[in-house]
Amino acid sequence: VVMVTISAQDHHDNNATTTTTTTVDGTRLLLITSTATLCKTLCGISAAATKASITQYFALRGNMADLNAKESTQETLVSLLGMMTGVTLAHQLQRYEAQRGDATSMTLQWMIFTVLTAVHVWANWRG
Repeated sequence: VVMVTISAQDHHDNNATTTTTTTVDGTRLLLITSTATLCKTLCGISAAATKASITQYFALRGNMADLNAKESTQETLVSLLGMMTGVTLAHQLQRYEAQRGDATSMTLQWMIFTVLTAVHVWANWRG
């Protein structure tokens, strides 16, 4: 179960990386977006396949419904925080690019993406 969960996260990271490369190479847009969609689908399948068994493992007193509700609430909060952080970061990068007016913005974006992806992989590995 752990390996399938890690596999789901790997597919998620591959999806994000593949989608991000469309900004660099727009000539193969169909191939890149198709690959990204495939990775996203594999992530969803892997995550859905393991969710019930993980929840059942932690349900000690037949409280599986309660655990599902709490997990969904936590997932929603984390998603909202992630979206707010992403919007703020995008706004700051846009301001930076408007001030600088050169190609360093793209380099900075890739550096931030690489660091955040590495943190995501590390957090999944530690979890």
